[in-house]
Amino acid sequence: MQVAEFDPSVVFTVLMTLVVLAGSIFPWLALGVTGTKVDQIYSLHDITADPDEIDPAQVGADARVAHEILPAVSATVGTLLVLLAPLAVSRGVYGTILAAVCCPAVMFRTRQYRAGSEVMAGLVSGILGLVSVALSMLLIHDGWRAGAAIALAVVGAVLLVSTLVPASPSVRRGRIGDAVETATLLSLLPLMVVAAGFFSAIRG
Repeated sequence: MQVAEFDPSVVFTVLMTLVVLAGSIFPWLALGVTGTKVDQIYSLHDITADPDEIDPAQVGADARVAHEILPAVSATVGTLLVLLAPLAVSRGVYGTILAAVCCPAVMFRTRQYRAGSEVMAGLVSGILGLVSVALSMLLIHDGWRAGAAIALAVVGAVLLVSTLVPASPSVRRGRIGDAVETATLLSLLPLMVVAAGFFSAIRG
């Protein structure tokens, strides 16, 4: 930063957004690192041909490796989110919204996971990210304290109710979750452009 004219808050805000977006491909990346391959079907012969012999021990070993990689990468994303969120908050309203949206994006992703360690890594990352955003708001922006207290109380109440109230599996609830997750991910790039000041620079 001493030899360049980049604003550290802009650089790390962009980095935080890209890391959270990249988290969507981590399950695919974890499986890609293993040696297990799935034969692709290109023709009728591929459908009718006898499948290759499967080695259960190799498949099990690859699955264990993938399950070790995924929590580690998720924890790394969570750590970066917690550390970089204050820099995004320092960018103002849009930076704060961006950092806050990154947290549920990380948490919603856990709906696709099955292992407890993977789910825990994502949930803890999102919760600690929200705590980081909240503390940054209170420390950096003095004028926001009253509004921030109300917003945090509402978010805390919603999380408490959604956690304590038992809910049975529902297709409708799953579709709503998919829609919210998609909307969250799609909103990250526009928020990043505005928060980093790229939109203002283009207009100028």
